[in-house]
Amino acid sequence: YTFADVVYVTDEEGRKEITSWPAPGCGIDVEKVLITPEMRANHKEALGSIAKKANWTSHTVVVVDQSGSMRKTDVADGVMRADAVWAALALDFVGQQLRVGEAKAATDVFSLIGMRGHGEVLLHQRPVDWILYNDLIDLLRVSTPSGPGNYVPALDKAENLLMSNQCGSCALLLMFLSDGRPGDNVAGGSALTHWQAACCVKALASRFRRRLTVGAIAFGPPGEEFGTLQAIAEVSKEHGSDGHFIAAPLCAHALSKAFTSLSSTLSNTRTELTDVNGSRQRTVRDVPREPSGALDDEMLTESWFLYVRPITITRWGPQGWESEPLERKRVAMKKQVFGVGAERLVRKFRLVSEHGAFVGPKLVAK
Repeated sequence: YTFADVVYVTDEEGRKEITSWPAPGCGIDVEKVLITPEMRANHKEALGSIAKKANWTSHTVVVVDQSGSMRKTDVADGVMRADAVWAALALDFVGQQLRVGEAKAATDVFSLIGMRGHGEVLLHQRPVDWILYNDLIDLLRVSTPSGPGNYVPALDKAENLLMSNQCGSCALLLMFLSDGRPGDNVAGGSALTHWQAACCVKALASRFRRRLTVGAIAFGPPGEEFGTLQAIAEVSKEHGSDGHFIAAPLCAHALSKAFTSLSSTLSNTRTELTDVNGSRQRTVRDVPREPSGALDDEMLTESWFLYVRPITITRWGPQGWESEPLERKRVAMKKQVFGVGAERLVRKFRLVSEHGAFVGPKLVAK
């Protein structure tokens, strides 16, 4: 039963308390915005606009920890951790963008995932408007954290959402907020390692590069272990995206600054992807790329395409074009690109001996 904004679980006779927790929204009073007929009409129009994914200028995917530890009331003034997150997400991310005119409902899209034992899509590809703001306030009032916080299922859902629109003109933001280490167990029952979790974002960072921002937000007490969140941000940077690890140690002000900072980064990316005339979006090619600073392979590996057909080398010589067969050698091309131009992709290219070793100078294929 609930008394004075606290939920109690007791024995059958109601005399002995087994456990208790604050009711959702306890300690926070955030009013919803009055939705006018004009707002509803604009929302309906925006839904029609974002149905065509080429219209999107941004897509924000937020993963919010909803594990049992988010029920703790150790934020300032006794506020529950989860409630502080919902309030800041509504006020300082969505609300702030709407107040300053940075977000446009017809082109900016928002998705939300709750992270428990599995990833649950709570809001799917919604226009950024005041109706979305009110929906976040509703979550503040009704959402109850419980169970473990498993990173991998939530990151898988986030990947599916981000990959749902691969138009190169859409700025992307992945915000991943947790108050502690992953709850996942891998084969054999061992805990998920930092890099196993970080690998979930590696493919995204490699594909989307500079148009993807990854914000890993640590919303927990000082001394809590956040190595996995740090690894997520680091791997994102290594593979060409804009990765940020942000510590917000159970402080509403720090959480507000984190959301505001990432909102500003998204706005900058959106501006960068817009042509100087402001009327159309530039397109960034989405292809898997090598991480920055990657070392060159000395031998053939699974990361190369190997061509085994007879190879002929053609050169321009004194007599014009001259061709000669390449005996006992094959050629290999790296699967990931390391350079992208307006018209060409650039990959590493090597001659390969019959024993699988690279021979000759380093070449490029365009």
